Amino acid sequence: MLEDFKKITQNILCIFLLLVLIVGIYSKWGDRIDETLALKKLSRYLKVAIELLLLVYIVTFKLWRHVNVRYVFAFFAISFIGQLFLAQGNLNLWYEQAWSHAFTCASFIFLPLFIVVSTNLDVKKIVDTNIRTLKAVALINIPIVALAIIFDLQIFRSYYERFGYDGILPSSAAASYFYVLVITLFYVECLLKKEHPIWLFVHSFMALMIGTKTIWLFLILLMFIHLFFVQKGKLARYLKFATAGLIVVFCFFLGTLKEAVINFFPHGPDLYEERGFLSVLVSKRDAFLAMALNYVDENWTWVNYFFGGTNVIDIRVEMELINMLLYMGLLGTIAYALFLRRNFFVKGQAIIKTLLFFAIITLAMLTGGVFYSVFVSTLFYIVFKRIDFLHETNHTRP
Repeated sequence: MLEDFKKITQNILCIFLLLVLIVGIYSKWGDRIDETLALKKLSRYLKVAIELLLLVYIVTFKLWRHVNVRYVFAFFAISFIGQLFLAQGNLNLWYEQAWSHAFTCASFIFLPLFIVVSTNLDVKKIVDTNIRTLKAVALINIPIVALAIIFDLQIFRSYYERFGYDGILPSSAAASYFYVLVITLFYVECLLKKEHPIWLFVHSFMALMIGTKTIWLFLILLMFIHLFFVQKGKLARYLKFATAGLIVVFCFFLGTLKEAVINFFPHGPDLYEERGFLSVLVSKRDAFLAMALNYVDENWTWVNYFFGGTNVIDIRVEMELINMLLYMGLLGTIAYALFLRRNFFVKGQAIIKTLLFFAIITLAMLTGGVFYSVFVSTLFYIVFKRIDFLHETNHTRP
């Protein structure tokens, strides 16, 4: 009986990415065809169902002593204390916010629970199966985006008011990190398995079709990582000089580039006049940050600075660090950083893995949507676990 439950859990985690994508795609199409269907709740139900499965597995196989389960308890306890102080002892007010807090908590603790269960099973099989799904979806999305651009198929657009196509992927945010991680995977495979970079270039081009600043920033960071930490020899020196030259040229045409960025976005000129260039660059996140800081100033006690208590559904800045501080405070954010250190860093790991990790963390700090998203956070772990397996197989430390 227990072995059967183990096999069922193993199989579900093996097709986790496929399940999330199918539900996400169905929700996206349903909402765009008929907004009254509210099919986005399907993604929430799937997340809750899998999270309950993980919790039952942990209890059944007595994994509650696992260090990641302790992190889960820490995140829950810290945020709970913060919520009580935010409600100032008013249990009715706390209860009104209970479901929102529960949903926020469920989002942040999904990754630790997934890691606990997958490492108790055949984690390599889970990773390899999901990686095959990742590559298949990226491949299928190529002709779909191409047809969407040629025939202007609205259902495959990431933005209606400006250029952007995400194909079958659930949203522009999910598509951005999907391709960031696809590019990361193919880049490392090119380095370690000496594979031809054609697919790396193809998926990088497809990523640009989404039309988000997240992709542009990641590709710039990846270029600098490759030039300064990977590429060796005379070619590296020539490329560095060429890059320095391009930067100097850009400086001379800074005004023109600034104007081009402002005019690229439909509301760019108005936003620039209202809030300035920074607001255009960060898609008005500075305004959300100002609102969040005003909320903190009016509602938080000194305890909340350590324990948080604000759920991300009500106050969301779309910057990962700010969202964590709002929900878990300083203590919870430090605990989450320690959790990431324990699960994404191994002794003697390659410098390239560390650099790619911090490149994606940089994106998260500016755009959010990594650890709060069940889809992105789990995919993040799967891709970096795959990188660990590649290093073990190839015994290479670029």
